[in-house]
Amino acid sequence: MKKMNFTSTLSLMLAILMLFGITSCAPRNPAQDEITTAPLGEVTDPNGSDTVGDSVSESETEGEKLPDTNLIYYEDFEKISISSSTDAVLRQLGWTKDTSENGAYSNNTTKYSVKSYEGSKRLYLENNTSSGVDSYVTVLSSALMGKFHEENYTYQYDLIYTDASAADRYIALVSDYSGQIYNSFHFRNRGNGNNQLHYNGSWYTYDVAGVDYAANTDDNSIVNKLLGQKYSGSKQAFNDISVSIRYVVDWDNGNSVYMRVNDSGYPTSGKWVLVSKASEGGNGSSYFDPDKLGAAIVLKTGGKQNGYVDNIIVWRGTGEEPADKSVSLVTSTTKGCSGHKFIGSDSCVDPKRCIYCNDNGGIEPGHKFVTISGTSDSRCSVCNGLKSSIDAGFVFTTLPVYNGPKQSKMLYKAGHGWDSDKFDDKNESNMLIISGTNATEFSAYCLKLIKYGYTETFTRNLDGNMYAQYKNADSFVYLYYTASVKEVRIIEDKSSDVTAKEFGYTYNKKNSDTTVIYQYGVPMNAAGVNISKNDEKKIDCGMIYVIKLADNSVFILDGGGYQQFDTAQIDGFMDFLRNVTGTKDSEKIRIAGWYISHGHQDHMAGFALFVKKYHKSLTLERLFFNFPSVNSPTSILIGQRGNQTKLSNYLKSYFSDDSFKYIKIHTGQQIQLADILIDVIYTHEDIVDPNTALSEVAGDYNNSSSVLKITVDGKTFMFYGDVNKPAMNVILANNSDATLKCDIVQLAHHVINDLSKLYHKNQATVVLVPQSPNGATLNATRRAAMDAAKKYALNGMIYYASESTVGLRVINGVITNVFTAPVHGGRYEGWGW
Repeated sequence: MKKMNFTSTLSLMLAILMLFGITSCAPRNPAQDEITTAPLGEVTDPNGSDTVGDSVSESETEGEKLPDTNLIYYEDFEKISISSSTDAVLRQLGWTKDTSENGAYSNNTTKYSVKSYEGSKRLYLENNTSSGVDSYVTVLSSALMGKFHEENYTYQYDLIYTDASAADRYIALVSDYSGQIYNSFHFRNRGNGNNQLHYNGSWYTYDVAGVDYAANTDDNSIVNKLLGQKYSGSKQAFNDISVSIRYVVDWDNGNSVYMRVNDSGYPTSGKWVLVSKASEGGNGSSYFDPDKLGAAIVLKTGGKQNGYVDNIIVWRGTGEEPADKSVSLVTSTTKGCSGHKFIGSDSCVDPKRCIYCNDNGGIEPGHKFVTISGTSDSRCSVCNGLKSSIDAGFVFTTLPVYNGPKQSKMLYKAGHGWDSDKFDDKNESNMLIISGTNATEFSAYCLKLIKYGYTETFTRNLDGNMYAQYKNADSFVYLYYTASVKEVRIIEDKSSDVTAKEFGYTYNKKNSDTTVIYQYGVPMNAAGVNISKNDEKKIDCGMIYVIKLADNSVFILDGGGYQQFDTAQIDGFMDFLRNVTGTKDSEKIRIAGWYISHGHQDHMAGFALFVKKYHKSLTLERLFFNFPSVNSPTSILIGQRGNQTKLSNYLKSYFSDDSFKYIKIHTGQQIQLADILIDVIYTHEDIVDPNTALSEVAGDYNNSSSVLKITVDGKTFMFYGDVNKPAMNVILANNSDATLKCDIVQLAHHVINDLSKLYHKNQATVVLVPQSPNGATLNATRRAAMDAAKKYALNGMIYYASESTVGLRVINGVITNVFTAPVHGGRYEGWGW
């Protein structure tokens, strides 16, 4: 995980950038902290770079062709119609109001209009009313900005305050936004500001008292630096004065803020002035990390302030703003109305827009219904909607109506597959929850799907729960009834290549064949905490497991963190795979399947780096996981887009699209891999609120871990990933004691969470601990978890991933340790992820 390092050297930065084939703009030069002297309209680089920066290359984007520019986004409002209608303005811009339901601090009270002002069109924000509260509108969503937000980048905008009820009010672009988390520079009308992070209800400051401290109220205040005026807490010093604000995001050296007065007659007119510089002493520095933050850029209007905004610019790197603003990497597109609206409603004004499927791509209004054989129903050839479902108001318009008492008002965005080119609404799997239903209604719906032309591919009953999958020419439908809560989940799976049965394969094991479960050793800090030194970095997390199958292929579970896979570890892992499979250097290692429990980098980045070096010696046959949506409105989910995109880029770079099969696993599925059987016990789809269609995983992304129960030679291995207590409670409620009983258990989340209730149900005789011995007993919570797991362990069969690689095999019905090897690597060499 990245952390702000104010003492990092240029060589380390370049090494990390070279890993991804990225050439960055020149780093920030502290010598340029003074006021620059560019004339008005000619801006020199506040960060000391003499160049705009290299243009985007094909290799930089792992094969994705982007325009040859560093300009991410530009909006000067000249193409937006002059209008006083908030809805019309936002619709033209493609911007959306954020709401408290989606995680915003408060609901939007700002009125947005486009006006002509001093010869140009500008966006006017009105929030100076008695009811005005902090308001947020999304300019660039996490889905659009996520690709760029982990790089260094800069954004800039022009601002004119008009009137306010108080001098401490502000208008600001805020970045790295995910609801209750965002970076902000709140430049206040009275002439000072705050360079801060808002993190789940608390404020943290990046700069500290001194010259480059935005909150100064003395001779170093912003109003004194820019206007030559004394600070007054009650005076609205910047009313009707045009300023520009530039926010530089530098993940290695901290963030900096520059301002420029655009009106003439002031001491610094036309010059960029450094008003805030991040300091290692700021209490926000430990949070300045793209992995901890969101990705969106949002326009925030403080309560009771009006003003104009213009020339919003976002570009890659910390160098000069691109001179050519005609082509950008991202454009906001008009969203129009959502769902199935009729022409003439308040939110649907385009007469060429399809009244059901919201498609304005040249399709004439209306539906072209085609009768479904064997039914009295018909399906639209335009949007695939069923007439009966549309007429009944069934949310899942592409599926027949479920005759249950209560359905969610919205579809849950259930996530995508592995290909980042398809991280869009079209390829998003969706889920609908029916509440207050029963097994009889579920069975009736399964028969209804068959009537509508679907083919049954899987069905199963377990612990009172019912699971089934159906397919037609267009999609897979997976559905299951959960007895404990009397709910049915219907998932339209748009990601899986094949069914679970088609995904797996069988192998008849011979007497001479062996199957071995390995907990692969990874370097960890022996104290069980995260530490960082100049030349070494060890973490208290990360894990990778390998099952050598009877047919001599391997099944990889998770993948370790990038910090744990230096040169020694990468080479050592290849030696290990060749050793346990007996393959020669000239032969390829068969990876029958790679499973990833969830999207945190410490569970996949290390193996991705291994693949980067040794992909020519590997065949990847299958990939499976179930990650939540990166387009979800919940903040913790959208923040994972960066890791998922990186994973996708590795896969695209080193394997062809058709070289492996992929499925998005769902609770209740079974997969046969050679001689082992995999049962899916839990996925993030189990923890979605049936009323709001929002996921409780948002409280802790670790709860998005899928849980597997793997049967090997008659013994069972429970693989928990990083689940926490909310997931544990769902698992306990939905599964019987017999289902949860196992022989081998992987302790969840590196023993950071106390899941004692689960471990007492597991009663596992072998305990695998992805942690160091000291880390596993670091505090009372971890000791409680260990005590619960140890209670059932036999013959001291407790193994720590930090100490060694161990191999377990079932011999004559007994789990036996048949392999031990030392941990490779441990020195951090700037690999990055």
